Amino acid sequence: MATCQGCRFCVPVIGREETRLACLATLDLYLSGERRVPAQLRAGDFIGLAGKEILVKAVEKVRPVRQACGFYCPKI
Repeated sequence: MATCQGCRFCVPVIGREETRLACLATLDLYLSGERRVPAQLRAGDFIGLAGKEILVKAVEKVRPVRQACGFYCPKI
């Protein structure tokens, strides 16, 4: 079964106090291939690209051990 942890859009977002997984498929520039999916992303950079509300949605979307969403793409 494909899980979020095996997806290339699931990356750690590094905040001031903690690091959490987030789904970058919520951002069109990564989903469309306009930008390469990074190995990790700083929370400040994510907020600059999409805003705080989208960051919260991206973190909530990740399901590390359950089945991945329809945007699943295996890590290379």
